[in-house]
Amino acid sequence: MQDWLVEPGYEPVRDLFLREKGSLGIGGGGYCAYVDGKPVVDIWAGDAHPGVPWERGTTTIIMSATKGFAAMCVQVLADRGQIDLDAPVATYWPEFAQNGKDKVLVRHVLLHTAGLFGYEGQNEVTRLDATGWDSYEQISAGFAAAPLEWEPGSRHGYHALSVGWLLAEIVRRASGRSLGQFFREEIAEPLGLETWIGTPPAELARAAHVHPTRHGHLPKFVQRMNASMEAAARDPRTRLGRAFLGDGTRSGIDELEHIFNSPAVLAAEFPAGGATSTARGLARCWAMVANDGELDGVRVLSPESVAQWAEVIQNEPDAVFEGIEFSRLASGLTKAKTPRTLGYIGNVALPGLPSRFGPNPDAYGAEGLGGQYGYCDRRSNISVGFVRNDLAMLEVLQPQLTAAVYACAKKVGHDVYVAPPVPRWKAALGSRLRKRIQVPTAP
Repeated sequence: MQDWLVEPGYEPVRDLFLREKGSLGIGGGGYCAYVDGKPVVDIWAGDAHPGVPWERGTTTIIMSATKGFAAMCVQVLADRGQIDLDAPVATYWPEFAQNGKDKVLVRHVLLHTAGLFGYEGQNEVTRLDATGWDSYEQISAGFAAAPLEWEPGSRHGYHALSVGWLLAEIVRRASGRSLGQFFREEIAEPLGLETWIGTPPAELARAAHVHPTRHGHLPKFVQRMNASMEAAARDPRTRLGRAFLGDGTRSGIDELEHIFNSPAVLAAEFPAGGATSTARGLARCWAMVANDGELDGVRVLSPESVAQWAEVIQNEPDAVFEGIEFSRLASGLTKAKTPRTLGYIGNVALPGLPSRFGPNPDAYGAEGLGGQYGYCDRRSNISVGFVRNDLAMLEVLQPQLTAAVYACAKKVGHDVYVAPPVPRWKAALGSRLRKRIQVPTAP
């Protein structure tokens, strides 16, 4: 606690964290918030490894929050005029035009509407034993040769792994640099982030051990829904299976602990889910976005680009779930719409829970499996980073901490958007739901 940062007026956030840190389960995590371009809270707790405390410099793999940084690299290049979002991907990557993919635009990739989840033989390249994740040439060749699942732009479906590889190859062709190198040189190093896409050997020891999600404590309908999804992810005939490297008996979800604790995977520039970061790194990067593309004298994006990429332009259900048998209640959840900006996710709430990106519906950013968050609210100039290593299926601590940040910011005189009070019956329902779904402190 002696290294924590808690600015005057933000003590309630610290107190809430101390009361509720049990929600981090058997692992640990960190939370950081910026207001008006300055850090106001930077706190952490729990274990990075069994019996090893989380420290100021501890990082963890941020899963799909990595996609936000991959998109940001494309945004930087588009802002400089080196990438046209409405140009075919094949403009930059000519081999990609194979099998009818000449109509896939860069915009389609950013919005997960390209219709390309995997390729023939991908399980022999990026293997479930955690080898081959740095086989960039083979991966790119596989996607270049693959056929599409649908007409580009006609449907939305979460490109869980493929979107990262596609964006990485676009960046490489347009800039001459790998996505990890581009991110480091153009975003991370100028801003002083403790964040890497492709973790250097000297930084690997900082990474916390990833504990896989546990489901036994969750409501029965959630357990059944999760079992259906895991079964579909193992089946290469489904979109979910093609998206998650299903081989008929296993998938990347089953092997998550093995894959994401592998030094080789952390070192690889896995652009859809392999970045490591502190909560501070996430919050600082998104503070730059919240501050119209500039922070502490370092400009990464133009204000015009930030405004363009912040607007929700798509809000559709996820087509990867089509054809999977769910209960009626779970089926309704899988048909929920996903708000998307160019490359990022808009704000939304699950029933009974607070919005994942704070109280402002215009907030946006990126999130990763198990409770990894990086996002911003441009109206209030607030950004948040949250990481944890005991993966939660539904994260409940981060939204509570963020609500407290907004309340404190308003109290100390900042002009922030604060949502209207929640009716008592909804607050009580949300409290009961949080208690049912928070990660237990023992396996």
